[in-house]
Amino acid sequence: MTTTYTIPYLEPLTVYAGDTFTWTRDLSSYGITPTDWTLTYSLIPQTAGNQPISITASDNGDGTFLVNVLPATTADYEPDDYKWAAIVTNNTSGERQTLFVGDMKIYVNYATAVQQDLRSQAKQILDALEALFIKITTKQKYVNKITHKRDRMHQQSVSVLETIVVVVINFLGVKDE
Repeated sequence: MTTTYTIPYLEPLTVYAGDTFTWTRDLSSYGITPTDWTLTYSLIPQTAGNQPISITASDNGDGTFLVNVLPATTADYEPDDYKWAAIVTNNTSGERQTLFVGDMKIYVNYATAVQQDLRSQAKQILDALEALFIKITTKQKYVNKITHKRDRMHQQSVSVLETIVVVVINFLGVKDE
């Protein structure tokens, strides 16, 4: 049994590093064809330090553009949220137009991932707040336990002192008047 894979039309919202990135784009309604124009995608990471990505589409043979980036290339893409722009450049005149912009999330390459924190930033913050809450409440319980123990010891000390005073008074024969 052969499985047929349909190449998506339009840019994906999410992709995984190490996978093949593939989609098509038909720009014929703009008068733009792969024989006269070059379509390039510029992906800008939202995290400082990660490198921008440039992807050049090819002629799909049917008047549409084909984006097909192989796993050997995408394997090194950094997981991040990216802003992308689809830019066409005329092969003769050099005219350039930005046609579309959007967002894309590149997830970690699970085939080569080493142990790391794969939680979202929101989940990391939530977990940190929960840990802080537990630490504070545990510390408060400890303080309450110490305070309760101190109060109990104080009450016991007062009782012992009262008993000693009563014994001494009785021993000395002092009477209440």
